Amino acid sequence: VHTGERPYTCATCGKSFTHSSNLHLHRRTHSAARPFRCPSCPKAFVMAAYLQRHLRTHTPAPHRAPGTAPEPAPGS
Repeated sequence: VHTGERPYTCATCGKSFTHSSNLHLHRRTHSAARPFRCPSCPKAFVMAAYLQRHLRTHTPAPHRAPGTAPEPAPGS
């Protein structure tokens, strides 16, 4: 049920969450710990998802001719 209730609040910044697990993940943003390190550069991140997003910066995008649309995904 979507009640809009956000009972889990961060004591550091006041941001609220619907699930305690989301608050737990959020708390990492206030920590100096950055356990997810990039193997290609000195950057490190608080969440694995942030590292995964960053890793794309080290991979060149597929080349497309200007003005063309990307290829549709298989099965689309």
